[in-house]
Amino acid sequence: MSYYPLASGLLTCKYKRGEAFPAGSRFATVKDRDYAGDFISEANWTGLERLSAFALERGHRLIELAMSWLVANPIVACAIVGATTAQQVEENVRAAGWVLTRAELDEIDRICALPL
Repeated sequence: MSYYPLASGLLTCKYKRGEAFPAGSRFATVKDRDYAGDFISEANWTGLERLSAFALERGHRLIELAMSWLVANPIVACAIVGATTAQQVEENVRAAGWVLTRAELDEIDRICALPL
């Protein structure tokens, strides 16, 4: 079972490198100052940029890549995906609709293995 499959919103692209966290977002509202630091790092920004470019080259967004990768991964039985609005629930469901090919899954593995 995956936990934080969207990395507390990091994989939705709501957060931008070098910008303040959006008002009302989890990183902006959680009282634990170290919480965002568990997700925000230069290495993660670099990985996000690479994966986002991969998705965009194929006409998709990063959230679609994240959700579809989970669905394609046989070791993942279910994903706990939080949402604060009905729109987010609908978007999460639609996001899992990209059926990744074996070649795309292999490329994602290659991207994730690159030095950050």
